[in-house]
Amino acid sequence: MTSPPPPPLLTVSPATAEANLPELTVADFFKSADAFPLYLLILLIFYFVLLHYCRLRFKQKLKPLKKEILESLPKLTLSTESCTTTRSRRCVICLEDYVAGDVVRVLPPCGHMFHVFCIDKWFQLGSTCPSCRIIPVAHIKPNIYHKLLHVLVR
Repeated sequence: MTSPPPPPLLTVSPATAEANLPELTVADFFKSADAFPLYLLILLIFYFVLLHYCRLRFKQKLKPLKKEILESLPKLTLSTESCTTTRSRRCVICLEDYVAGDVVRVLPPCGHMFHVFCIDKWFQLGSTCPSCRIIPVAHIKPNIYHKLLHVLVR
């Protein structure tokens, strides 16, 4: 003997289904409390997209300064007089005072001075001045640049 199938839990005829539900438009749905999970989902998607963008932005590696530009920046040996009259008396990379005989570089656009070893190492990591974040320019004519160096050091 076989048993008969169980009765359905809810029997709804098409005529009664349409009569029980009110007319609901898209605008009404977004105004209702039922739309809150949808708003929450949109907010979470926006948050994760923004988080992903920020992580990619901060992971971008700084590009080192090109060797041609680095070699175009002349070296200068400090004298005893120039150590006392310079604008800055300390290398901001290694935090040591300048002494007579130090070989330094003065960056053309900003005039900041650094030990050659320090700034060359710095430019292997990035291409901006450690003090003001300006990118050194290589297109300054050498004669003008040497005059600028003599004005800054003297």
